Amino acid sequence: MRNKTLVAIFCFLITIVAGWFFLMPLYGEVKEKNIELGIQKDELSKMEKGLDKLNDLMGSYNKNKDKADLVLQMAPAGIDLPSILNQFETLSSQTGVILYSIDVADSGNDEASQAQPASTQEIDAGDIGQPGIKSASVSLKISGTYESFKNFLTDLEKSARLADVQSASFAAGSDGSSAGGSGDVMDFDVLCNVYYQ
Repeated sequence: MRNKTLVAIFCFLITIVAGWFFLMPLYGEVKEKNIELGIQKDELSKMEKGLDKLNDLMGSYNKNKDKADLVLQMAPAGIDLPSILNQFETLSSQTGVILYSIDVADSGNDEASQAQPASTQEIDAGDIGQPGIKSASVSLKISGTYESFKNFLTDLEKSARLADVQSASFAAGSDGSSAGGSGDVMDFDVLCNVYYQ
């Protein structure tokens, strides 16, 4: 009976030792897999938070799409000469001034403006605050009363497309009238910049 007990204890010890050698590597693998699973859960959580932020941004963009469209009107993609011509023609007819000529050219290069009628120049990013914004110089010759010219400038300031008046000069009207009265017709030369992307 004693032999049977010793054999039973010996078998039990061999089972524990064999189990130790076979199960410990499996336990180590399971432990590593649990660690990897925890890391992947953290990454999944971060991705879900990022997706939530993206969805919030998309919702915010969709709510403010009209404002984004307004920004594109202020500085459209490309110079769009027909739009510039239409804008100034419409402004002049609405305010009662007569638009005699309009020239769109490079702001700083006379040779380029003769060779290319719609040249452009890059604006320093510090001037506007946005990289990639370009300007075109627009020279206008218009005629009208002081009041109509003032209305023209006011409407130009309120128009959707961004335009900065750089200079304005005037002289007595071509009909020979003096520039003293408010109803007298005067000739105006206006230089302004329009912006685009």
